[in-house]
Amino acid sequence: MHDYFLTLGVERTFSFENAALERRFHDLQRQSHPDRFSGSSGGILESALERSSDINEAYRTLRDPLRRSKHLLALYGFSVEQSKQVPMDLLELVMNAQEKVAELDSASEDSKAEILASIDPLLDELAERRAVIDLESDKLRAEWDALPSHSEPGAAETDAEKIILQQLASRLASRAYVTTLLDSLSAASKGESMVLKH
Repeated sequence: MHDYFLTLGVERTFSFENAALERRFHDLQRQSHPDRFSGSSGGILESALERSSDINEAYRTLRDPLRRSKHLLALYGFSVEQSKQVPMDLLELVMNAQEKVAELDSASEDSKAEILASIDPLLDELAERRAVIDLESDKLRAEWDALPSHSEPGAAETDAEKIILQQLASRLASRAYVTTLLDSLSAASKGESMVLKH
C-alpha cells in the first residue's frame, strides 16, 4: 500500500492546513512532471509518469478529510470497510429504516402520505446520530494529532495510538451505515428506489 503522507512528505496527522498541502503538491509536481523528462529515455519518462500519478493520487486522498482518515487508518491496519456487521448501537435504526422502505414499496397511494410522515423523525434521528459521530470522530482525530510522536506504519503502535485508531475506525464504520440509511430513506421518501447496503 502506498503511504500518501510519505509521497507528499507530510506528517501522518488527520488535519493540516489545506493551503500548505496544495503548495507541497504543486512543488512536487513541478519537480517530477513528465514534461520535464520528455527527451529522456523511456525508463526515466515512465518513472516520471508513475511518480506524477502517485503525487496526484496522494493529493486527491489527503485533501479530503474522510479519505485522509481512511487512508491513515489503513496504513496502521485498521479498515473502516472491514466489518460487514451492523454496529449493535445502530441495529434498531437499521431495522426501522428497512421496515419503512418495505412499507413504502408495498403501500397503496392512500397510505403513502402517512408512512412518509413517519419517516421524517427517523431522518432527523439519523442526521443527529451522524452529527454526534462526527463530533466524536473529530475529538479522536485531535487526540491522535496531539500525540508527541507516532509509530511508523507496520510497527507496533502504542496503547494510546491503538485505542484512538480502533475507536475512530469504529466511528467511521458507524457513520457509513448512518449515511447509507439517510440516503436510502431520503430516496424512498421521494419515490426513488434505493437498496439499503450493508
